[in-house]
Amino acid sequence: MKPSSALTFVIAAACGACASTPKAQWSGAPAAFERLKQLDGAWVTLNGSAHLPQSMEVRYQVTGAGSALVETIGPGTPHEMVSVYHLANGGLVMTHYCAVGNQPYMVARPGDNADELVFECVGGSGVERDKGAYMARARFAFRDASRVDATWSAMRDGKLDHETRFELVRSWK
Repeated sequence: MKPSSALTFVIAAACGACASTPKAQWSGAPAAFERLKQLDGAWVTLNGSAHLPQSMEVRYQVTGAGSALVETIGPGTPHEMVSVYHLANGGLVMTHYCAVGNQPYMVARPGDNADELVFECVGGSGVERDKGAYMARARFAFRDASRVDATWSAMRDGKLDHETRFELVRSWK
């Protein structure tokens, strides 16, 4: 295959993957994304649990000329995880690069009240809903400008395995 043919093939394959991305229509998506981008900076957890050490760092960084927000949970640790949030297909979406080695793709919807935002898994690379482990949901509850609660729900073999709640406060260091 000629280099130009190979490049055409790669571009076509990438466009095909984009075309199959689930629709994420939600009129509130742009405002929700702007609210998420206000997390930009360093945060620390106040809580500890079986799935979360005490006082772990979580970083948020707006990038791509404001078109994406990168979240890094436990930066520099063996279980570091990254999520990338952005607008797509008329909605707000996120890909979570998980420590278990898969990449759940989630679509946002409004939470139970105006201060909540929920992401639900709709597929992703290495995600099989009836077997294996994957992150299925992330719920954000915005308390104020310096306090946010995030609850992540993990599935294993088609059933809820555990939930981890991050009580996040802005770090001013």
